[in-house]
This record gives sequence, structure tokens and C-alpha cells, in this order.
Amino acid sequence: MAITCIGCLGSCKEKELTEPGIEKSKKPVSIAIDLKTSLINIGDNLVVMGVIILRIAEFHHSNSFVAYQAYCTHQGGGLDFDGVNNQFICNTHGSKFSVTGEVLIGPATKSLIPYTVNLSENLLTVTA
Repeated sequence: MAITCIGCLGSCKEKELTEPGIEKSKKPVSIAIDLKTSLINIGDNLVVMGVIILRIAEFHHSNSFVAYQAYCTHQGGGLDFDGVNNQFICNTHGSKFSVTGEVLIGPATKSLIPYTVNLSENLLTVTA
């Protein structure tokens, strides 16, 4: 698996207040992933630098991937991807999110925090 962390930038930006008053921040990151060795199949996912990255389609296009902060918007619990039901699940309180980041089942009420995904040949980059 070839993953390169190009850099972590200074302090956090784009702060979001989560219920019940826990502040989570979208952390500035720059992640590069070689698609020859990672995220090859639909449903393949990985967590790098607090970002969960998922392949949602087989096409070789940036829209075939999504990336979100790897923490639930309720109280910051970690997220796992359930490939059988095609959703993200909070491993603390069980909130469920669609692959578009929308809340399916609470207690979370806010969508997942997205990151920008770009593709150039076989190099996927995720940035904030």
C-alpha cells in the first residue's frame, strides 16, 4: 500500500460545533494515495491522518471516491465503513451515515465533514 502524507498544515480551520457542545475541527491535510496498490475495489477504504477515504465506484474518476473526517459529528467517536449496508457507522453511539455523508440514524444530527478528492492518473489526493 503506497500512501504519502505530503504535509500537515498549521492550526485547524473550518471549526464546527457538534452536539452536545464538543468542538471538532476539519484538520488541514494533504494525502496522496497510489491507486495501483490501494482502494482498488468498490468498498475499499482506509483511514489516514484522521480522514476516512472510500471507493464508491469502479470508474477511474475523482467522483469514484469520497473522503470525510473519520469522526462522528455527535461526540467524536471513530467511524467504520459497513460495506454490506454501504454506510459509515459510529463505533461509540451507533449513528449511521450514507456514503454522501448524510445522517441516516442518530443520535448525530450533522452530516460528516467532507474533504476534497482529486485524481491525476493513478494518484488520488485528499486535501482540506
